[in-house]
Amino acid sequence: MRKNPVKITALAILLGLLTATTTVIANTADSTDTLIDRLAQRFKLNRQEVQQVFDEYRQEKLAKKQKHFQTYLDQAVTDGKITEEQKQKILEKNQEMQQQIQELKNLDWQTKKERMSQIKQDYQNWLKENNIPLDVFPHKLGFYKHYKMPF
Repeated sequence: MRKNPVKITALAILLGLLTATTTVIANTADSTDTLIDRLAQRFKLNRQEVQQVFDEYRQEKLAKKQKHFQTYLDQAVTDGKITEEQKQKILEKNQEMQQQIQELKNLDWQTKKERMSQIKQDYQNWLKENNIPLDVFPHKLGFYKHYKMPF
C-alpha cells in the first residue's frame, strides 16, 4: 500500500500542533478521543494506529520528564540541598501522586481543579513534614501551571 506524502506531512504538522497545545488542554479522555477520532477520520487512518502514536508520544514525553527530574534531584543531592534519603522519599511520593492524578482523568474540569488544589496542598504539607525545602523544586512544583507533576 502506497502512503500519501501529503497526508503524512499534514498528520506530522497536526501532531506538532498537538504537542504545543497538550499542556493547555486538560487531559480528559473525551478531548483526546475526539482528536484521535477526527485525525483518523479526516486522513482515513486506522484509529488504533493513531491511538498508538498518541500513546507512544505520551510515554516518551513522560520518560523524558522522569529522567530530567531524576537528574535534577541527583544534582540537588550533590549540591547538598537534600539528602539521598529525601530524594528517595520524593521519588516515591511522586509515584503516589502520579497515580492520584491519573484517577482524575475522567472528572469534569471544576472537580479536577479542586482535587488538584488539594493534592498540591497535601504535597506541600508532606514536604514540610519531611523537612524538604519547597525551593528545591524547579518552577515551584511544576504542576502549578499545568496540573503536572514536578518531573
